[in-house]
Amino acid sequence: MRDLVAEYVALVLSASLARQRPGQDLLCALGADPALLPTAKRLAMVKSKILLMMNPDENGESELCQAVEGAYLALVGETPPGMAEMRVQAEVITRAGRAVLRTQWHRVKRGD
Repeated sequence: MRDLVAEYVALVLSASLARQRPGQDLLCALGADPALLPTAKRLAMVKSKILLMMNPDENGESELCQAVEGAYLALVGETPPGMAEMRVQAEVITRAGRAVLRTQWHRVKRGD
């Protein structure tokens, strides 16, 4: 889980940099730079892996799901998100991921 969250944050920030041209929608950005397509695919795959590993009914895991989905929706939205906004999103994902990992570690230590 730690590796997936770290990779997702890196992909979110990288994809956000690629979308910084004003007025450029996602399809135009991908068309203008075909090298972005593997990043977009990887972003979607890592997002799906994280969401599939989480139970959205559990409090901390729900927060991580919402943070991951929120960053994704910001990236694929019509207006490119600013880097400041995406850094905040990345921090929210990191904090939520840390909380999930802490909870999982406590479960392991208790033998649950």
